[in-house]
Amino acid sequence: MDGTNVTQTLVTGASNPAGMAADTSAIYWADNGSHTIGRADLNGKDVEQAFITGAAGPRGVAVDKHHVYWTNSSTNTIGRADLDGRNVVQNFIVGASGPANVAVDAQHVYWANAVSGTIGRAGLDGQDVDQAFITGAAGPRGVAVVPGKGHGRKDPHGR
Repeated sequence: MDGTNVTQTLVTGASNPAGMAADTSAIYWADNGSHTIGRADLNGKDVEQAFITGAAGPRGVAVDKHHVYWTNSSTNTIGRADLDGRNVVQNFIVGASGPANVAVDAQHVYWANAVSGTIGRAGLDGQDVDQAFITGAAGPRGVAVVPGKGHGRKDPHGR
């Protein structure tokens, strides 16, 4: 990835894409306009605009080895499905506060609570939910985790 051979438009047809994630074989996006999660091959082929339907104001999407996760900003929930699009659970995690984005690591799923100014966290099974894992953020819209950098610390500066 050196910035050469840039493709400005990889996938077309989304009505209001709001977030994107990728794994080793596909890209995924939250489409706030159609209330779906889309998926395509990494080369932009085999596009499924409605890979997962029924999302409620999806803004962010994340993926791990087994699942795809997304924020439902209209219902204050985090959704989850298997990577093949089966076993969709729109309210996998409840009680968020304007969830704007989502990230996942080997143990936890994290989300930005834009309304309450917090970062939430739960186990990958949806248990042990902490809506205020990190506090004091001013309308956070994004969240990310870096492998091997000690996620799960409450110190937002990584100390």
